[in-house]
Amino acid sequence: MSQAYEQHLNDDLPWALREGSMHFEGKSTVSRTLEKITTRLQELKIPYAVAGGMALFVHGLRRFTEDVV
Repeated sequence: MSQAYEQHLNDDLPWALREGSMHFEGKSTVSRTLEKITTRLQELKIPYAVAGGMALFVHGLRRFTEDVV
């Protein structure tokens, strides 16, 4: 994706809705990226913590919000 993620959400509503739906299945762009990052941190034995909305999601609190800008 050459376009910034947030801009893509704004510019393509059908894509944004699919992305939101895929988030709850753990298959969204953000979910896949977080998995790649945490896998690499584990491989390098670097301690890390996941915070915010993604951490809530892992603990069963499902929500789909957008930050206030």
